[in-house]
Amino acid sequence: MQKAAPGGAAFLFCLALVIFSRMIKDLNKLDLMIAALYLYYRRRYDHWFSAFQTKNFFGLLGLFWLWLKFEWASFILGVPVPNIDDPMYFLGIFAIAWALSGFIIHKFTLSFQELSTIDLYPEEYTRGYKLSFYFMILTLVVFCASLMWLDKQ
Repeated sequence: MQKAAPGGAAFLFCLALVIFSRMIKDLNKLDLMIAALYLYYRRRYDHWFSAFQTKNFFGLLGLFWLWLKFEWASFILGVPVPNIDDPMYFLGIFAIAWALSGFIIHKFTLSFQELSTIDLYPEEYTRGYKLSFYFMILTLVVFCASLMWLDKQ
């Protein structure tokens, strides 16, 4: 009976490390959602722009949740919400808050370099894509329903 070469097991172990080193296993839910959407919308020639768009999308969803918390806090505390008559002023505030929210998302999630080299298992990719879709629907439904209810009060 022939014995296996002593370097064979080490070679297979190193090969497994190389193959699985690109697959990040322990992502939190936000990183998983960002990675799944990035992989879905990635373009090879400008991957950084796809990553920027993905993080900006989650920055927008985060801005909606912050806006909702502000509206509910002002309702509970009885503070009147300021009425902005000039739409350009409102758009400026919205754009600045969106940029700030996107920057915060960018700083606390995967970097552009990590996103460019990420590979997910198919079940992780599907789970992340479904989570991001459900999170988007939940955000839109809760945001619209809350603002409509608060508008009637």
